[in-house]
Amino acid sequence: MIDIKQQADGDIMMAGDIQYAECSDQHKLTVLMSAKGEIKNKPDVGVGIVDYLLDSVGSLLREVRRQCQRIGMKITAVYFRKNNLMIEGGYD
Repeated sequence: MIDIKQQADGDIMMAGDIQYAECSDQHKLTVLMSAKGEIKNKPDVGVGIVDYLLDSVGSLLREVRRQCQRIGMKITAVYFRKNNLMIEGGYD
């Protein structure tokens, strides 16, 4: 999905004008970091990954898949590889 490009800290990337790019990975990060209610136009979307620090890995993976699907992504796999959360899939 084409959207406004953001820097790593979440600021809008600008080089004289707003930049647009394919932003599926950016959307995945937003869904992971946001708790439910933090995204104004989609208050029912958000994983709130910080809340899963002491929870089971299985429940985190299920919630990640579910929330990415809620924003229209087609997710084929969600898993950990070498302590990195991998989310395979994106928008059609």
